[in-house]
Amino acid sequence: MSEQDQHLVPAEGPSAGRSGERGRWSNRRRRFVDTVHNANVARGILVLALCLTGLAWWFSHTAVQESARDRFEFRSQEIETAIVERMLGYETVLWSGVGLFDAADDLTREQFAEYIATLDLDQRWPGIQGIGWAVPLEPGEVAGHQASIRAEGFPDYAVKPAGERDAYSAILYLEPFDWRNQRAFGFDMWSNPERREAMARARDTGRAATSAMITLVQETDEDVQRGFLTYVPVYEGGEAPATIEGRREALLGWVYAPFRMNDLMNGILGSGANQVDYRIFDGRSTDPGSLLYDSNPASPTIGDGSGSKEAGGRGPGLFREVTVMVQGHPWTMAFEPGARFNVGSEAVPTYIAIAGLVIEALLFYVVSALGTLNPQGRRHGADLSENETRCRDALDDDPHREIEGLAPLQLERDCRWFDADHLHLGRHRDVSSVDGVGVAPRAGIGEVEQHL
Repeated sequence: MSEQDQHLVPAEGPSAGRSGERGRWSNRRRRFVDTVHNANVARGILVLALCLTGLAWWFSHTAVQESARDRFEFRSQEIETAIVERMLGYETVLWSGVGLFDAADDLTREQFAEYIATLDLDQRWPGIQGIGWAVPLEPGEVAGHQASIRAEGFPDYAVKPAGERDAYSAILYLEPFDWRNQRAFGFDMWSNPERREAMARARDTGRAATSAMITLVQETDEDVQRGFLTYVPVYEGGEAPATIEGRREALLGWVYAPFRMNDLMNGILGSGANQVDYRIFDGRSTDPGSLLYDSNPASPTIGDGSGSKEAGGRGPGLFREVTVMVQGHPWTMAFEPGARFNVGSEAVPTYIAIAGLVIEALLFYVVSALGTLNPQGRRHGADLSENETRCRDALDDDPHREIEGLAPLQLERDCRWFDADHLHLGRHRDVSSVDGVGVAPRAGIGEVEQHL
């Protein structure tokens, strides 16, 4: 073997072992790349990413809804509590009037008016129409009662409505004694079934009693409102007897208060728009005929108790209905999201979904592209390896022969091979020129560098 041929024989020993190890590692890496960079894996990644995006959207959407529901529940409970507590406060004011009658043997109209004036109802207890005093009358007592009140300076006074009944009552005092309350002066509340039920309940139980929905006699043809009355009993001796019969015998009269519902609610919660719309129904039904108050009459719908509400698309599913006892009478409250209620940014889940879809599309494209490009790269590498082999064989046979399809380029101590299209195939470092074309390698042909 010539000295030149010895340069072409691959070296054996540790370097050959390392070369084999590198080859095996290269094969394993190639198999791994082939496994993960293919169309099936890309589809699987896309499906998994879509599932994760769907879960992210669902969790975000649920969080927005839960936050809206918590705020809705909190605000509706605030309104409910404010109404119930205010009604308890009005009851306390009426019981203070009972104390006034208990303390005075014969309370005059002027004393009663002076006491009510000190309460400053308009400022401290807005919404209450006034505080009055009504007495029960037997049929035989009506004429004398009318004559007595007329003698006080009210010549037109009469128990009304006129007519014969088994029992009567009459409003004697009602402060402030303005033009509206004067319309109720002398009115027989016992003649009306809704009022009579509450008056009898207060008398028989010794507790405050609120009536069903009524229209007050104070109403005129303008701004007519639904109303109700609350009664507390006054007994002879100040204490309620132990039995119903005893309480009926000892009854002196009722301290009571008439309420116009719109004025009452404006006094409790204000007249401005709320985050939550609410409706109050008389009794346990939400039938439109029993509607006592509507915080937003312009709203196109009324809660039906089904647990759903659409109100212009605001907060579907946000609906709350509760029944409360107001001095022994049930009110049903229905709450719905108002115009100012902030349901929450529904855009956040949408942004999450859009971002997830964009990322998934890019990821699918990258994985799919890698699966397509890797086989092309390996084919190109195989072509280069084949050309290198041809170069080796040609140089082994005749170092000075031109290789078919390859054009030599002579550089100082460097020979590079190009194909017919001038695509760089490889080079030999540290070579000597022979007649400007052939090469006599000083370093082995095995040192060819392939460039992809």
